[in-house]
Amino acid sequence: MAPPLTPDPETAERLLREELANGDYRLGVNPLTLLQEWLQNLLASLFRGRGTSAWQETAVVAVVLAVAIIALFLLVRRFWPRAARSGTPADPPATEARRSAADHRRDADAAAEAGESDRAVLETVRALIAGSAERGLLDLHDGMTIREAAEQLGAVFPQETDLGFAADRFALARYAVHHPDGPQQLCSAADLARVSELEHRLREAAPDLAAV
Repeated sequence: MAPPLTPDPETAERLLREELANGDYRLGVNPLTLLQEWLQNLLASLFRGRGTSAWQETAVVAVVLAVAIIALFLLVRRFWPRAARSGTPADPPATEARRSAADHRRDADAAAEAGESDRAVLETVRALIAGSAERGLLDLHDGMTIREAAEQLGAVFPQETDLGFAADRFALARYAVHHPDGPQQLCSAADLARVSELEHRLREAAPDLAAV
């Protein structure tokens, strides 16, 4: 009787890569469910119709656990959002600024006093967006992103190069993954001060409509 299959880690990784590359993984299916099904099928094929000793079973389980760890790593890299992996924040919607600019400014002040610089940056940029829309300087519509809003405002405030910085800080605070061993706030106090100064300048600045 042939001994049970006990692939070494290199062979196990190769088998896993071949499995992941076979095209059977469908969009909309939880990758962890796919991993579970694959491991169940692997175990069934290893033990089906074969007598095994205790040490052989232990060896097989150890290999399967190693494969599971490799599989989880590969699946995370495949399905985890590109923005989270690369550190490049996504472009969030500008339409989050649904309340008045004054409301967002109050929330920004409260967040800053509480030491929550991320939330303060979010509310400050929302105040900037809402205030610009209230002044008729921004054509805010569904589907518009923060970067698109910054580009549109850059056309009427060409001297304000910090608009791109504000969009980047907003995206960082809004979407970036907080590392458990990293700082509690991704946006620094200096970031908040720079964004707040921009919002205050634009609140009072006259637009350059001739540049549009």
